[in-house]
Amino acid sequence: FYMKGKWFVKAINGSTFVESMTLHPYLRDSEGRAPKRYTSSSARKIRGIEPMDPKCRLTREVCVFRLGESDRRFCVLGPLPLGEGEVEEGLEGRPGKKEHVPD
Repeated sequence: FYMKGKWFVKAINGSTFVESMTLHPYLRDSEGRAPKRYTSSSARKIRGIEPMDPKCRLTREVCVFRLGESDRRFCVLGPLPLGEGEVEEGLEGRPGKKEHVPD
């Protein structure tokens, strides 16, 4: 569900698993394009949620979820917030662009 500019997942009738997009290299959007990939320093890539657990916030990296023991994954792409320590893949080693000052 969507609340105050953020997306959340809440388990209702059974377990729900929220997963990192780094576990799914063949992830595609509705037009068949690969989305921007994000990664974090967190070692936890799958989180299980039970009905008595609080809601789980979706971030740019943790945007894939599955219901119960299903093989089908659902992905929420769009203006999700960055989580703690998340960076776009391929940019973590590069320094920021510096402005060129003419002499």
